[in-house]
Amino acid sequence: MLRFKSADRFANDCFSQVNKSVGKGLAGAIDTGEKVVDSTKQTLGSTKRKATSTTQDAQEMAREKTNQASESTKQTAENARQKLNQAAGDGSNKSGGVRPFSTTSSIHQLIYTCVHSRLKQAISSQGEREI
Repeated sequence: MLRFKSADRFANDCFSQVNKSVGKGLAGAIDTGEKVVDSTKQTLGSTKRKATSTTQDAQEMAREKTNQASESTKQTAENARQKLNQAAGDGSNKSGGVRPFSTTSSIHQLIYTCVHSRLKQAISSQGEREI
């Protein structure tokens, strides 16, 4: 009987050591997993804030470029209108009674063309800066 108790006790001690070792390993893995999760959360939060900031900066820059292009287009259209009116005025002296340039659709077409080219320039220059 003493042998069986010793063998029983030996088995219990072995199982106890194995359980403790496995428990420590699992606890260490859980702690490491928690640290990785926390680190990932912090990294994702930081990345999200940077992406949001970059997006807002890009939107603001696009607004500024659009406003600049719009203002420049207005100025170009006004200059073109003045030159056309001046040319029409010069022609009126020669041909007797030519009306000044005021066709709305032609002005709209001119404005559209100017805005379109300015926006293309602004977008292409913005793309070159980001590269």
